[in-house]
Amino acid sequence: MFNIIDRANNMLKTVPSAHSEILYEFKTDYKIGKHNIPDIEELLAFTCDVPETDVISVSFSDGTTSVTVNANGWTEAYKGFVDNLYDSDEVTASIKIEKKIHDGVLNVYNLGSFSEFLSGRSYTQLFDNFVQLFKECGNRIVFHLLDTNGSLRTRTIAFSDNDVEWKVDIPRHEQLKRCDDASVFLDRAKYPLLPQDFAVTGPVEGSGFGDIKELFERLRHIWSFLYLANSAYIANEKAILQFDPAGVAEEYEFEELVMSSMASQIYDWVYKDDGCVDKASIARKIINVYCRSKESILALDEKVFNSIKSDYVIYQKNHADQYIDMKNKISECIIDSAKQMQELSHDVAEAFRNNFVAVIVFLMTVLLTDSIDFSQFLRKAVSPNVTAVCGIFTVGSILYLIATVIMANQKWIWLEQAYDDLKANYQDTLDKQDIEEAFNHNQPIKNARKQFEKLRCWMIGLWVAMIIILGIFTGFLFMRTNSTKEAKNITNCSESEIAEASSTEDM
Repeated sequence: MFNIIDRANNMLKTVPSAHSEILYEFKTDYKIGKHNIPDIEELLAFTCDVPETDVISVSFSDGTTSVTVNANGWTEAYKGFVDNLYDSDEVTASIKIEKKIHDGVLNVYNLGSFSEFLSGRSYTQLFDNFVQLFKECGNRIVFHLLDTNGSLRTRTIAFSDNDVEWKVDIPRHEQLKRCDDASVFLDRAKYPLLPQDFAVTGPVEGSGFGDIKELFERLRHIWSFLYLANSAYIANEKAILQFDPAGVAEEYEFEELVMSSMASQIYDWVYKDDGCVDKASIARKIINVYCRSKESILALDEKVFNSIKSDYVIYQKNHADQYIDMKNKISECIIDSAKQMQELSHDVAEAFRNNFVAVIVFLMTVLLTDSIDFSQFLRKAVSPNVTAVCGIFTVGSILYLIATVIMANQKWIWLEQAYDDLKANYQDTLDKQDIEEAFNHNQPIKNARKQFEKLRCWMIGLWVAMIIILGIFTGFLFMRTNSTKEAKNITNCSESEIAEASSTEDM
């Protein structure tokens, strides 16, 4: 512990004429004589005890000349200053410390003076100070007490003489988002503060925290009203609150708002868990029923709070019934979608079956029965018409396959789009987690897609194999037809040559 006042009193052998501590500065003044002037070793020991994160300066002035410790060449200047003093001279000794924030920690050298500083600020000045501190420190502020043993803590602010271990809690930015979602605080960008920032948690250890605790309770009540109202903003050290959307906003002095602890209890209930938007809406509705005037809003009591909780229980029951009905409808839609997806797989298989049957019927009717004696197939010529029909049938099968695959894929895209549209219809009613649970994390459509792709691959594979066989068969017919033509041409040519030779011999 480093009590700077006691240390300075011992060094200067007197008490300060004045001392103060504000947010980023500590300052104290002493009136001393020549016999109270400390030596250089004492000054060095005193300044070395100040934390390295802060900057200390000690200055001495007799009204005409002055010297500052830690300035360049200060030791020689200090000796000369002391040597030139008369015993009757009065010297003003000033100690000034510029405080710096380091890792979210700001040192407090004198808790009493710092409490006086905070208590003497206007409410908007305090808002500005804490907004600036959160901006520099992050989501948590630690005031490290150097002269006091003890601690006072909220969820995001701590006064402590030791290292602070924070409990796991809802992140501050998430809590701010909840308040933004459930209320319309028009100055939220300028004053991103919360009632939780000032709600003291756990017992206060040590003494000297009375003024700070009382101040924090007042700030907590003010911010509870700002977030309970349907819309609110701050102007001229007043809160402008509107609870009824159809009503007129009322001006409230901050000192009027700090007297109601019930507002903080209602706020804690509204924003504690999920569903804060619904709970805030119900709270405002009940407040509008019971509180028709500015005075009645300031006089919120247990009766209003109990009515809010009772109305929310009724709302939950009705909402649960609607939720069950909604889940049943969703289940029906999912079942219908799964059936359509299964039908899509059936369509691909049916298309393959139709083409396969058509090929078999074609081979049986055109080739085996009408056109060719299969026992003489390898020895007789095949009609070019049959070959052409086989070629056309092969090309038609290929086109039919392509068309079937394209249509199946397009239908699948339509089904997925319809499924996504179904989910989107419930986004305004259910949150993301409820939607995922209601749709079973898309498991039905994933299973259907897996089955569809598996069956599609099998059908396409079999279909392609059938087309390849048909193509080979058609190619064989084409080659057979061409070879027969060539043999016939050769035979005709040979017969012509023989006939010509015979006629020549006869002559």
